[in-house]
Amino acid sequence: MRIFSQTPDFEAWLRAFGAGASLTADPAEATHVLVYAEDLIPKDPVPEDLIPDGLEPIAMNRGTLREVFDSALRLGRLVGHFGQAMQVCGEGERRIAAVRQRYGLPLKGNPPDVPTVRALLEPGKTAGGWVDSVIEIAGGHPGEPADLVLCAGFESFDAMPARTVPAFWLTQAGPHVYEVIETLAGWLHELRP
Repeated sequence: MRIFSQTPDFEAWLRAFGAGASLTADPAEATHVLVYAEDLIPKDPVPEDLIPDGLEPIAMNRGTLREVFDSALRLGRLVGHFGQAMQVCGEGERRIAAVRQRYGLPLKGNPPDVPTVRALLEPGKTAGGWVDSVIEIAGGHPGEPADLVLCAGFESFDAMPARTVPAFWLTQAGPHVYEVIETLAGWLHELRP
């Protein structure tokens, strides 16, 4: 299987699973194309620049972090690296459990008095989706008024406290999300009463 990808985050998952060799930059060499599921709906027909002619799409979901992980595991199975995918995702789940334990958070849900976080992709544009899941897992609530504003690669002088984070932290749901959760959990712990 040769995969042409338009999804940098799921390319990162393939590399983490040891399946980076299945990627090709040339759609003419590919048998499949990785796309985001949200890009397929409600487009009918799907634009040719999204799915080049003759390639079978592999739609990756990233509405919530659970959907990201499920899509990553499905991708690992498709490329014959399911065992490695299970190892990477299993280690990530252990890291999440360790973070929750380190900061005294229940394994599921958050108490009502945790900090509120707003994640901005650009000034005025909130991230939402899987990023909200990251905020919740790290021990916060997404929303406003925000106790902390995360800014994807830009500085905010309007909102304090604000943290400028690498843009891919809020735009790409790759295996780096575990590091994002660990870092954000530390920041949120500093804000807790």
